[in-house]
Amino acid sequence: MIIYLKEIHSGDKIEFSISRKEFNIDELEGMVQCSFVLSKSKKIVRVKGNVVFNYKTTCARCLEHTTLDFNKKVEYIFECETPYIVKGQEIKLIPDEIEKCYFKGDEIDVTPAIRDTILLAIPTKTLCKPHCKGLCPICGKNLNEGDCKCQN
Repeated sequence: MIIYLKEIHSGDKIEFSISRKEFNIDELEGMVQCSFVLSKSKKIVRVKGNVVFNYKTTCARCLEHTTLDFNKKVEYIFECETPYIVKGQEIKLIPDEIEKCYFKGDEIDVTPAIRDTILLAIPTKTLCKPHCKGLCPICGKNLNEGDCKCQN
């Protein structure tokens, strides 16, 4: 999603949907919904709001398919111009620089920042429910559906 700086003012609200294909994340389900308020100064644009998406995955205990719903509050800071970097030179980033995105010209592409938000929100281990019982280690029956014959 491209934001054209000449068309926005501080306090503008924008809402849009982005197809999962734009992010190259197959597990996304449906569209990613974004709702942002923009703040603009001479060289900085703040994009603050929510990113809402659904992520389909497999439970780590019972192997059933499950969908996780996310509503992430975000704040992106876009600064005009890129920092001065010499190719091959090692630089040390300070915390302020890590949190910023950089742009040139009169437009900002927020898609990479939204993609990062999605990837960072996904847990490494997902469960279908907090108290998932998992599978029987002997026969493999899903214990959420009832006890198996081999349990003592």
